[in-house]
Amino acid sequence: MATNDVKVKYGTSFIFADVTDFPSSGVGPPTTGANDIRIGTTSGATLVQMDLTSLAASGGARESSKLDLGSTTLGQQYELNVCLEHAATPTEGDVVSFYWAASPNSTAASGNPGGLTGVDATFSDTSGILSQFTYIGSMLLRANVINIGFVERFRVPYQYGMLVYVNQSAAAMHTVMDETHLIMTELIDEIQAAA
Repeated sequence: MATNDVKVKYGTSFIFADVTDFPSSGVGPPTTGANDIRIGTTSGATLVQMDLTSLAASGGARESSKLDLGSTTLGQQYELNVCLEHAATPTEGDVVSFYWAASPNSTAASGNPGGLTGVDATFSDTSGILSQFTYIGSMLLRANVINIGFVERFRVPYQYGMLVYVNQSAAAMHTVMDETHLIMTELIDEIQAAA
């Protein structure tokens, strides 16, 4: 009798980065190869504009441009991994947080939680605004200007949305975004013949 395994494979990757500073028109790789967290090559990856240049310490918040996930058949889960560069060394244990602002509307400024604009921009992170987003997770920083890590896996309710970043650390983001990139990757369940 044949048996099957349910495995997970990577689908489309979305690169949140600054098209001006992140090399190769925003799809990478970063200037320093050791900081590259892209899965495979840039083939099939979608760039989403998100410029964290000099984002303020202790509560600076930014939304990405509105992202179209590409289909009304959404991935079961998405995974967020990040490479962040601060201007100065953060304090060990400082926190940065990530949210998903889901929207049922493709128009940039329409149907957005928290009054977001749907374009790459800063905003004030009041608790009322943040409570209208889906919390993805937080990452504890080490005392290093470059921090690389896995944030969390999460689900999305709609085809459109914006990634939100809140810098709760005591260090502002770097003045050049040639290393910082955030990768959101679709995870697909696939039935395969058992090995």
